[in-house]
Amino acid sequence: MPKKTTDVTPPFDREDQEALERFIPCFDRGAFYTPFRMESSMPDFHNTMKQTIGVIGNGIRRDLDGTVIERIKSRHEFTNKNIATALARIQRMVEDIRGRFEQFVKQSEITDMPLKDSPIHVYSATPRARQTMDALRRDVLDAFRALVPSFTVTLDIDERDSGETEDFLNPSPPMSKRKAAARCMISTRELSRLMTNGTIRFREKNRQTFIFCDNDLDRISPP
Repeated sequence: MPKKTTDVTPPFDREDQEALERFIPCFDRGAFYTPFRMESSMPDFHNTMKQTIGVIGNGIRRDLDGTVIERIKSRHEFTNKNIATALARIQRMVEDIRGRFEQFVKQSEITDMPLKDSPIHVYSATPRARQTMDALRRDVLDAFRALVPSFTVTLDIDERDSGETEDFLNPSPPMSKRKAAARCMISTRELSRLMTNGTIRFREKNRQTFIFCDNDLDRISPP
């Protein structure tokens, strides 16, 4: 009978390797690799973290609406104790992401700002929240990649969230406040509110206000 490996460094035996690779769809999701600045649905983000914690612990992979997709091997079912330990560590890392996210929401560092008379939601996060969520998710992806080398997904952190001071001067071609409001189909007053709370980046020059936020407007504008 072949001896079971106890080394946490790949490659593992074929059965364990195949079981680990079935976790790939859990981490190959936008909630893990999309820079937090570009996250479009905070409820889906939170739900993805919750489901990932669950699938590692109980082996039940679900869709965002809760539908069971498949049953895979949970961390408790691996006979290689080092693999089980590595998965437990990754599970705790994802739990940390969920916990920090909930903390930032309570502290209003992550906010949901539904636009008046519109189904569109605009999500805002402070630089500290963005940097923290990006760093924690990057660590999770790195830890999973160390366990499953065939996993190649990475999180490319936006330069503006790398810890450096944000550059408000050259993010995109400027437009007037009125034009930006018209593009988003919102009032200039509502646009001013989004500018005040940091959702929309802008620069004032020669007594005029210019919006430097093409990407931000794309998130706010209706399809």
